[in-house]
Amino acid sequence: MPNKISNQAKLITIFLFFWVFWLTYNWYNEYKLGTKTVALIFLTLIAFVFGWLLNRRKSQIVILAPSNYYKIIHFFKTIIYINLIVSIASLISIYSRGFNHRDLIFTSAGLFNSVWITLFLNYIIQPLTYAAIIIATITKIEGKKFTRYAYFLLFLMVIQTLGRFPMYYMIYLYVVNKIIDSTISIQLLRKKRNIIFKFLGTLFVISVILYGAWKLQISKMEFEGRGLDASMIIKTYLLNYHVIGFHMLDHFVYSNNINYTFPTTSLGSIGWFLNLITKYSMVLPIFPNSFNELMEIYNNGLFLKTLNMPANAFTTCILPFYADGGFLGVFICFFLIGWFSKSGIQYNIYSANPIFISVVFFMTFSLFMPLISSILWSTVIWIVIINKYLRTKLVIKK
Repeated sequence: MPNKISNQAKLITIFLFFWVFWLTYNWYNEYKLGTKTVALIFLTLIAFVFGWLLNRRKSQIVILAPSNYYKIIHFFKTIIYINLIVSIASLISIYSRGFNHRDLIFTSAGLFNSVWITLFLNYIIQPLTYAAIIIATITKIEGKKFTRYAYFLLFLMVIQTLGRFPMYYMIYLYVVNKIIDSTISIQLLRKKRNIIFKFLGTLFVISVILYGAWKLQISKMEFEGRGLDASMIIKTYLLNYHVIGFHMLDHFVYSNNINYTFPTTSLGSIGWFLNLITKYSMVLPIFPNSFNELMEIYNNGLFLKTLNMPANAFTTCILPFYADGGFLGVFICFFLIGWFSKSGIQYNIYSANPIFISVVFFMTFSLFMPLISSILWSTVIWIVIINKYLRTKLVIKK
């Protein structure tokens, strides 16, 4: 059990380092953030860590029947088939409509020119895929690992979203996998030669992924007819892009535009479902779709004077909770999220608690977008469903 706690502490440290690194970069370039915004950022980090530390609950490890091992392999293959179909359909749509990134992505109709298909993919298939990716990263059966399934699914997500963030996720999950392995094979890690080879291998994989992200960005700029000055690309898209969320949050904090009522933005995508249910019930009062309204303000574009650049992004995970509850709402919500991260069960074939991995994963990348409000909870629901499925008496043959 100490090894598991050690792994969690390492991943929490990566999350904190990631946020503080980009905040430090922001100050290094003398990009100004208001005192209230900086206080909100540190309050978020402190509240999450406090919630995680104060929950003394130890993960419940459940022994899974060997007859059920094949079910998880069947599950991984099923998710891959689903995503292959979506990826092929995405490529056909891209080819038939022309590769215009903004027209395809930044519309409610999405790649398939259908709002309902886009909603189905975003709220059902995507969180299911994230759940599969997380479980594949931590699953080990009789010495066999399934990380390759996670990487392949992320590759397919690059095609489906026309984005580079799944490439960042590959790097993160690669590091997570190495951290988990470091406590499993301690004797191997003591050999200097193996450490060097593993370090070089990690460096190579990260370099390949970053190069792919670089080429994707250049191809977009070539299509849009923009200049390709290397220093401008590095500063704007590989550096400044990562602090946009801080400045969009800063813009909201000081715009005095708080007109929301708890929990209309804090519930995120759950609020969207409530809006649909109450809207078509014809009886219930309509639940405000405040989260989507708030996100669209920033998705439509905002010129950031401090960075001297236009930007369209979904700010950070802090904004929905601040819009509803101010400083107190931020502290309470992230404290509860930190506390919740130790929930759920852990099977003997898992090398870590999947719910903890999903929470810390989405918290890390919520610096750029409110993944906590939009995708975390639906992913956790799928993890719970998958865990229940793995314990059923249904036997799937190899």
